[in-house]
Amino acid sequence: MAVGFTPKHTEDLTFSDFTQEQFLILLIEASKKMGWSVGYISNNGLIAYTDNGMFSRNFEIKIKLEQGKVNIQSASTGSEMMDWGKNKDNVNGFITNLETLKTSLSKEELDAKYLEIKEQLVSEEEDILKLPPATTTEQVKDFFSIFKPTEGFFITPILLDVNIILFIVMIIGGVNIMLPDNESLLNWGANFRPVTLGGEWCD
Repeated sequence: MAVGFTPKHTEDLTFSDFTQEQFLILLIEASKKMGWSVGYISNNGLIAYTDNGMFSRNFEIKIKLEQGKVNIQSASTGSEMMDWGKNKDNVNGFITNLETLKTSLSKEELDAKYLEIKEQLVSEEEDILKLPPATTTEQVKDFFSIFKPTEGFFITPILLDVNIILFIVMIIGGVNIMLPDNESLLNWGANFRPVTLGGEWCD
């Protein structure tokens, strides 16, 4: 079960029996078998997304090809801190489909499919898959961005911030954070008085 700023799971594979172009087609076909939406394709890999609906967990799957190796990463796209093993399931399911396709598609078929999509690939100069991985500082910055209201993402950060502030105030007020009982919550609520802008306590 992955835990972190953005829960994710990563696996590395080799593909010595295929050219990079042939293996790219295998990756695309395996993504389709998983029911993922492939939104980005270049000679260096692809980026796909799950489509589990608006109210379900969704994931970004980033697959990079480089010198006979492939890096497969599934990452949560929501703000959850735990993925309950779903990212690992995504990667393992993808690898299973990939192994099946290796024997069901000939190299001639793979070459033909590559020629069909070659003109649609992102150019080397514009390929974001060639960028270095995010640093720890960038990952921390991305995590804290969920608490900052921005255009198009305004209400949720405010609600998160208000809840965190109330949580901190409750701790200061003596409420047990692990096992809050009714009496301590009622006492805290009775003693809590918001402060007005003029600095006077409200009744």
